[in-house]
Order: sequence, then structure tokens, then C-alpha cells
Amino acid sequence: MAQYKAGDVLLRSQPFGFVILASQRHVICSYCWSRLVPGGGTACEGCGLARYCGEECKVAGEEEHEEECAALGRAGTGKIMLSDQLRLVAKIWLKIRKDDNNTVEQGGSISKSWAELMDHREELMNDSEELLLAQYNALGSVMKKVDMPPMDKFIEIYGKILTNSFSLRSDRYSSPEPFGTGVYLLASMFDHSCAPNCTVVFQGRELVVMATEEIPAGDIPSVAFISYVNTMDDTKTRQLQQKAIWYFSCCCPLCQNTRMDQEKHAVKCMKCEEGRPIDTVKWKLYGPCTNCCYRKEKEDKEQVARYKELYHLITEYEPGGEGYDDLCEWCAGEMEDVFSTGDILYVQTLHYVHTVCTNSKRWAAAAMYGEIALPAFKRYYGDRTGVVAALLVRLGEAYGEAGEDDKSSEHFLEADSIYRVIPGVKHPFYLQDFQPLFTKYVNI
Repeated sequence: MAQYKAGDVLLRSQPFGFVILASQRHVICSYCWSRLVPGGGTACEGCGLARYCGEECKVAGEEEHEEECAALGRAGTGKIMLSDQLRLVAKIWLKIRKDDNNTVEQGGSISKSWAELMDHREELMNDSEELLLAQYNALGSVMKKVDMPPMDKFIEIYGKILTNSFSLRSDRYSSPEPFGTGVYLLASMFDHSCAPNCTVVFQGRELVVMATEEIPAGDIPSVAFISYVNTMDDTKTRQLQQKAIWYFSCCCPLCQNTRMDQEKHAVKCMKCEEGRPIDTVKWKLYGPCTNCCYRKEKEDKEQVARYKELYHLITEYEPGGEGYDDLCEWCAGEMEDVFSTGDILYVQTLHYVHTVCTNSKRWAAAAMYGEIALPAFKRYYGDRTGVVAALLVRLGEAYGEAGEDDKSSEHFLEADSIYRVIPGVKHPFYLQDFQPLFTKYVNI
């Protein structure tokens, strides 16, 4: 029997500690997290580390900012730089030093305390003792000695942030990129799965965990999971990231699906056009096509050589460097006859070029590249996920601007069916961002 269905809220959590990234301070309000009017906002006169959208937020944010302002004021002058991570360490230390009784978050019948969070202290010390010492000294160059945490407390806080923090997002169409880092006590109870049944949605400062599919009855930590990583990545990449940051290796159904993992690096069968997995270390095919049994030694070697050439060309070029956009678009064309449509490098290249074309208003090209990438997005992310809905919206816009109204409506309607469930029709994103676009392109 299902305990939750898709779209149900499992819990809501408030930030225990957070920091707005230094690169985002001039565009994000430090209290309500809304976007600032360009050139607007009111900065904290004492330190410059916080900027607010108006006097109301400035007053409301004074209590949570005052100790940081006093202790880290020099870090906002520009003379002494403090990393975002160290600033968050300091903010949390000042909070738990001040009030140990305020380190538990309660939500209905469940609760989570700061003391319960994992910090991986031993692993951190084994892997990064010199780095931790350097970071501690960097914090000491800004904070007064009387305000500094003891070294063991610093390591605890540092480790708990690494293990339990969330990237802060507005979930607004105009600003999809992370703007900060935060620790949420209740939300930290969710373990990872590369095949998650929940997702995280932000509404202002509140983090909401919502079910993406039916979840059986049971204790939330044992039946509900979120993903910490990009599920499109291959298993080796995901597990390396898991081990490096969280000190575990996932063994979920996706990690055990060897066939799907192999298909994430695959050439296109020259006979039936299905994917033929390729070993990107030894640079050889795993065998004949499993769909049509095609195999020809000379042609296979030539195709593998071309795959390898394009693979290295695009992975060894610096993203964002001069000519990178043109290179990706050229490669996308060359990859069409060589790479399987499920190959993740091909899909990521297509998506990048789709974005480039959208930004330059080359609508027909944007629609073409995005459409090729869409099936793989659905397969690797799940066909009812926000990532897929976002691509559907961009495709709907591209088709609409290209004059293909029927295709535009089709994609917007499919995106609408996803967004109505997550984040839901009452979420500001649905009302203020998606609905105006939907109304513009869909005639009902």
C-alpha cells in the first residue's frame, strides 16, 4: 500500500545555516532569497557580506546576521577574502555556540538535530589533514581568537557541511542555477539513490521534499530517497563522486544495471542504428549488435576510431573557451552518424548546442537539437521529472517561435502535466513563470 503518491509533500524544512555565494551576493537578497533589481538592494553597512532587497528584509535579517557581521566584518571589506564554505562554517559555529538548545528541527512526528548529522571526521583527517589546517588558519586570519571554534569543533562543522549541505535554488525559470549553500536538519535524513523516488523543491527559504512516484508505507529514511548526483552520468563517475564527497558507494538498481550503464557510451549500429556499447578505456566494442547481430571488423574499427577522435576532441577542449560553442555544434553534426542517441556525451553535447541556439534565437536549430536529446533525458532522468519538463518548455518555446504551433502546444501540454504535480499549481514558479509562457504559446 502506498504511503505517498507523486506530488505529495513528505516534509518541509527551514535552513539551519546558509550562505549566499560571493558571486551571487549582488543579485540575491540575503533574507528572502529573491532576485534583486539590477543595481538595487541595500547592503549591510557593517560588513558588506549581506545585501537585501529592501529595508523590510534588512530589518528582518538583522538578528541572524548581527553576530556574523561582528565576527566576520573584515571579510566583507575586500581586503581579506574568506571562502563561502568557511563563511558557512563560521555562521554555524556562532549559532551553535550561542544556543545549543536551538539545534533541533521538528516536523510533525519526526525530528533531526545538528548533533545527529554525520561528519566523516576520521576520513576527512586521513584524506585532507593539511587542507583542514590551512582552512582553519584562513578562518583565524579573519575571526578574532575569542570567536574562533576549537580545531575539533571546526572539523566537525566542516565535515557536516560537506556531507549534509544542499545547493540553494530558487526554482524560478529565470534563475535555475544555484546561488548558495545551506544545511537543512530535517532534509538531511534523506539518503541517496541514483534511482530516487523524491525530489527537492524550494519555495523561498523553505526546502520541500516531494514524492515523484508512489512510495510504500514505512519510515521515511528507509523508503524515500533523493539523488545527490547527476543520474545521467555513468556508474563509475557517480560512484567516484559519492566516494570523494560522502564516503559511500551506491548499490541502487541503477548502479546494478550493467546494460544501461554500458549503453551510456555506445556507437550507432551501422545496420539497425541501435546502440552498441563501447569500452572507453580499451577502445573496443563489447561485441556484435545485440539487436541485429551486425558485426564487421573493418567497419567497426573505423567507427571506433572516429568515436574516439570526437570523444577526445570535445572532452579535452576547455568548456567556455574561445570557439567552444562552434566546436560543440560542429561535433554534434559529426556525432550523428557515429554515436548512439543514448550516448551521454552526445546527449550532453546536443543539449549544450540546443541551449546555445536558444540563446541566439536560432529557433529551428534549437528545436532540432533539443528534440534529439529528449528521449535520452526521459530515459536517464525519468519522464516525469523537472529536468525533462524544463527541456519540454524550451522546445515548446523554440517550436512556437519557429511557427510550428502544434508542436509547441504538444510540448507545453506535456510540461504542464509534469509541473502540475511537481512543484504544483500553487508554487510561484508555476504561477509566475510557467503559466505566462504556457498562455503565450498554447491556444486552448
